[in-house]
Parts: sequence; C-alpha cells; structure tokens
Amino acid sequence: MFLEAEFPQSEMVVGEGGRLYVAAGRVGGAVYEIIQPLDDKSYHAKVLKERGPGPHHYAYACEDNLEETVETLKAAGARVVWEVVHGDEHAYYLELPSDGTVLELINRIPFMPE
Repeated sequence: MFLEAEFPQSEMVVGEGGRLYVAAGRVGGAVYEIIQPLDDKSYHAKVLKERGPGPHHYAYACEDNLEETVETLKAAGARVVWEVVHGDEHAYYLELPSDGTVLELINRIPFMPE
C-alpha cells in the first residue's frame, strides 16, 4: 500500500507536523513502513537529516491502555518527541533514555490490507 499522509501542525501536540510518503505492507503478523518525508520541516525530515536512513522506530498498538503505557514509560525516563491526534488516531513517539530507541504507541491499529 502506498499513500501520502499529512500531519498538519494544528493536529500536533508535540513536535512538527508535515507531509510523508509511506509504503506499507504486512509480512506475517508484522506491519512494515518505509517513510519518506515530503518536506524539510517535519520531525521525520529532521531525524533523517540528523541520523541518516535506516530504522527509525518500533510501533505498538495500545488499544486499551495507551495513556497508562505512555505515563509508565515517561516515569521510567522516556521522553515524548512527537505526538499527534489525527482523526480518531492518537500516536506518541517516545525516545527511551537507555539508547535513544524510539517507540511509537498508538491507540488503534491502522487499517492495513492483508
């Protein structure tokens, strides 16, 4: 599946919005995304410029306990680096203090064809 996604700044709680081109698909039970920033102001563009290409984050759906999970990670030292409320989706990127790994936590699993 290929799509253009836009995260207007008005939907952002933390970080910069922007436009992305996403190629996504399933392999087994996992969803993989390849994200290409379409502007130079978005969070994703800035990270790409700083770190170069490669894996950026690992995502987990927290359909029943998103806020609780975010608060637990923050209490353990994680830092919210990007947060968006986009329609009925609420997503966080949290940077872990141990090694800078970024986790995406989202309140629902986005539609993804098999």
